Amino acid sequence: MRTLLKHLPNRKLLRNILLLGLAMTLFFVVAIFCWRSWRLNTIPDVGEPFDVEGYLQQYDGIENNAFDVLREASDLLIEVERDPKFKSVRATGAVYKEKRSPRQQEYISSTDAALDLWLNTSEMPQGYEVHPRELSIDSLLDVSQSSRTFNGLIISRMRAQLREGQTTEALELQRQLLNINLHFRDGVMISQLCAIASYSVYWQNLPHLLLQESWSAEELRSLLKSLKDFNVACPPVSDGLKSEYFLMRNLLEENTSKKPIMNSITREDEISRRVLNRIFNNWFDAVDRPTWERPAVFDHECFSFNLSAWLEPNSSAMQCHLNYFGDSESQDLVSAYHRLSFTQGTFNLVLPAIRQYLIASDRDHTRRELATCMVALHLYHREQGHFPDRLEELVPQYLEEVPRNRDVASGKPEQAGSPIEYRLEEGNALLRPVETWLHITVYPPGEDPTEF
Repeated sequence: MRTLLKHLPNRKLLRNILLLGLAMTLFFVVAIFCWRSWRLNTIPDVGEPFDVEGYLQQYDGIENNAFDVLREASDLLIEVERDPKFKSVRATGAVYKEKRSPRQQEYISSTDAALDLWLNTSEMPQGYEVHPRELSIDSLLDVSQSSRTFNGLIISRMRAQLREGQTTEALELQRQLLNINLHFRDGVMISQLCAIASYSVYWQNLPHLLLQESWSAEELRSLLKSLKDFNVACPPVSDGLKSEYFLMRNLLEENTSKKPIMNSITREDEISRRVLNRIFNNWFDAVDRPTWERPAVFDHECFSFNLSAWLEPNSSAMQCHLNYFGDSESQDLVSAYHRLSFTQGTFNLVLPAIRQYLIASDRDHTRRELATCMVALHLYHREQGHFPDRLEELVPQYLEEVPRNRDVASGKPEQAGSPIEYRLEEGNALLRPVETWLHITVYPPGEDPTEF
């Protein structure tokens, strides 16, 4: 440049233009470095939200993976369901043996081999369907999707055993059902939601299973213990978020690696890592608290003004949306979220809806408490000849505490934590949580008056 300028003594205008261009280039480079440093400095590095390496080590080196057997059983079930004659037939615990059509009975018999293989995993240690290191948005969780159907098959078999008076076998089946359900609760969020849906099938049928007069008090006490142990073994809500953290981290690494030049200019890999950690730290600080102690969830939505968003019109990057718990640093979290560049579309598309996840988890927790309460009520009835006048009479001999309202999505926030409503009506016990679809009527042992 200096040599070039020496040869331009009489071309002052061109020389000034070149000097101006050089100055502007230097200014632009310095501005980029200053802007990049400003972005990094305004988003503090809060660190990982949990022990990432310790979590990964739980899955590394697993040799006897329960999901290998579960996948084999799922493949057998899919093979049966591909038969055209079973196109409109599905397992359901609501169909009594004598009321099944010949085609339904044939379907149930054809799935016995798959169900037996599925049940064999009840004593196996926890495995994984997809290793956290390999999680991606394209991960197919077909085994988890089959769990609800298998629960229907288990309940169908359980009903048949109870009608034959085989309460010991039915009790063992329930224990196996609960153990297998735990396999899916310790996995990715989608697997957890499938486990919640599968447990819901069992919960819906439990009132009718308990109506069998052949249950002895000792067997009900054993079932009550199994349900309590199951509730204790269920992982906290945050466990499902750990897999979502790895999914996001893997996707962000893939995204930034595809745009090396843009990433070098913006340092988006480090920015996105810090924002991801801030979001999940905000969530992890609150999700495991009881509903009545949990801070409010806020929904932030706005139009994105990032250049990368306008370069991808009609994409997820155009709309900025984020769920977060309100605290003293929540506004800083939103500000940090707005500083994302070309990875914002990934955040908008893949970040889980924490509000809906909490509603599903709270509803599941209520179902589990109600299931335990139902068995306790039947055990009390076997021993006392009637249902208690108040649920407090079940504490502490049958229950540790009276179930509380957790799922109040359709109610009022102040109802969270209040004891569920309980009353007797015509000799029946009515459990009435805030959410109407969780209402349960517990009938004395004998014939099912609902003819369900």
